[in-house]
Amino acid sequence: METLNSLETAILEKMLSGDKEPFNTLRQQYRCAKVMERRFTGVGFFTHIYVPSNAARLPDRKGLEIGDVSAEIAGLRDGADFVLFVRDGTIDTLEGFCYDEAWPDPATATRVFFNQLSDRKD
Repeated sequence: METLNSLETAILEKMLSGDKEPFNTLRQQYRCAKVMERRFTGVGFFTHIYVPSNAARLPDRKGLEIGDVSAEIAGLRDGADFVLFVRDGTIDTLEGFCYDEAWPDPATATRVFFNQLSDRKD
């Protein structure tokens, strides 16, 4: 299994910032996470994440999506948005996507920030 790349790391560190749940537990999972599969779609990617079974899980096992982080990406006019899918109490998949453009390879974030959907502040 691979390690998370620099873009995935930057996005997840922003998404999981904060000193309350569920961020504390998800941040613990992130620290030991590995990439099971990375799939590019032409306009973004899906990174399927493995978290070891001994890592802490969220007690509420319902699904959760965190989608309040965006980024300026070199080569993308309108930037990109990201969604982290949490399933069965565990980080599962990170999705990144852009609008009306091809996803650059490699994708490099020049700025990562909370978007207008967020009630959190940079």
